[in-house]
Amino acid sequence: MMNFLYFCLFLVWLPWSSSKENYNNACDISGKWQYGTDVYVLIYNYEEAQQQQLQRFRLSCEGKCSAWQHATGNISTNNSFVIEFYSTQRAPVVLNGFVSPSCAVMEFPSANSEWTRVCSSFNCSCLSYPPPCNWPSNVPSSSPFENAPGNPYIRIGDGLVHQLWGDTLYPSWDDDGNLYSAYDDGAGVGSNCPDNNPHCNTSTTGNVIISGHDWRNLTLTKMPPVTESGYPYNGRYTSANIALGGVWWVGTYALGDFDLECEYYKKQYACLQFCNMGPFIGFRYSTDKGKTWTEPSQNTSNNLFNEPLHPNGVVKMGAPHVVDYGQGNKHSPDGKVYIVGNGCLQTHPGSNCSWISGDAVFMARVTINPKQPQSINDASNWEFWTGEDWSSNFSDIKPVWSWMYKVGTVTITFNPYSNKYIMCVTTPSADVFPSTVAQYDTYFLESDSITGKYKMISYLERFGPQAYFVHWPSKFISNATAGVLMYSANFRQMNKNLPPNPPGSGYGLNVVPISIHTLT
Repeated sequence: MMNFLYFCLFLVWLPWSSSKENYNNACDISGKWQYGTDVYVLIYNYEEAQQQQLQRFRLSCEGKCSAWQHATGNISTNNSFVIEFYSTQRAPVVLNGFVSPSCAVMEFPSANSEWTRVCSSFNCSCLSYPPPCNWPSNVPSSSPFENAPGNPYIRIGDGLVHQLWGDTLYPSWDDDGNLYSAYDDGAGVGSNCPDNNPHCNTSTTGNVIISGHDWRNLTLTKMPPVTESGYPYNGRYTSANIALGGVWWVGTYALGDFDLECEYYKKQYACLQFCNMGPFIGFRYSTDKGKTWTEPSQNTSNNLFNEPLHPNGVVKMGAPHVVDYGQGNKHSPDGKVYIVGNGCLQTHPGSNCSWISGDAVFMARVTINPKQPQSINDASNWEFWTGEDWSSNFSDIKPVWSWMYKVGTVTITFNPYSNKYIMCVTTPSADVFPSTVAQYDTYFLESDSITGKYKMISYLERFGPQAYFVHWPSKFISNATAGVLMYSANFRQMNKNLPPNPPGSGYGLNVVPISIHTLT
């Protein structure tokens, strides 16, 4: 019996409606399928299947298979089917099965078995195939970017690792080989303040040391959390994070949900919307690997860059993140630490000025000395990108680039193999904007210079389908085009009916191999 179950394993495909108007929802199941080491080729006429209630198909072993040699069957327009397996060593077996909505898995419940698609060409879309697969790029017509050379696309590799944790992990690679990161909302911390705490003095954020040289087997060691005030906002979250020379700095910013649209979505989704981006407050730092911390002198009202509070203006250096220049910041061209944030160009706050949506990317830099860790909180040590040069006056800051309503959380990693900067940006999907708790799009840009000109690599609609805080950690870059993505995902979608994609994506820390390929 065990051998029979082994031989009959198939992929998971859930049935769809079989009504006439849904014929076009029938999956195209032609191509290669795999169970274990066995690979089969499935042949049928997809065009005819869209017009007929039943379509005959044939399945043949490619090479040598340990299970069945071939099979024939009928698939209906609701993606359910009946299949008969043949082998020279046993009598034919007839099984019922069905295909998942993603068209990536076929399942035989009575045999407790499944087969998965095999991706063997550029046309293996992640919307239909499990990894390894290629995510289709669908760049909105409003994009201000030209395409990067070679018509590049993103390939998602196999072997995603998910660890249930908090979110907002942006690890920094110190000289000791470990990664250091803050985190929020999970693993014992809560970064938002409940409604019964109007003074918001209980915002708690976490700290974690990530060890290991294999991204598939990382160890996360939780350090003591830190409680801070976000008042007069109702949340204080971590962002810019860097470990350098034995000192660990963690920056924080404020978030609020003050406007009417925010309240509407708060009621609709039963969770904080955080429509309103608050100012970046400053950096706490630790000289003993996160055991104890020294708080900045700044607070929300007296913040590092003297940015306005709601409703007096919009934030430019919102939720900034440190540019990843490799271990110990060694690839920085001038030894300085750079940060990049998302902000708004509007003259008044609105729901597009949030942690996940805005209008433009802004940049700043500072020279820090591990022997004087408090100097990072001296605004006079900072410089700001003006669009042409650097200025010591924050009032001179101008965007690196802008795209109205399409700039959410942003990160940059320098790839020393290609000498290029890779920028990752996340923003709400167009059909759910301005909600910050529905699905998100993620897009990747590249540039030869940190200040641009940036070009589009690929635009991934509904990646996750709610991936956020996406970044490309330098520690795991393996060559000019390959590494891993780290991201959080699905803090609300985990309660919905949308399947995680890439499969396995969930709330916490997700690590998945990724590579850039070109068509020409």
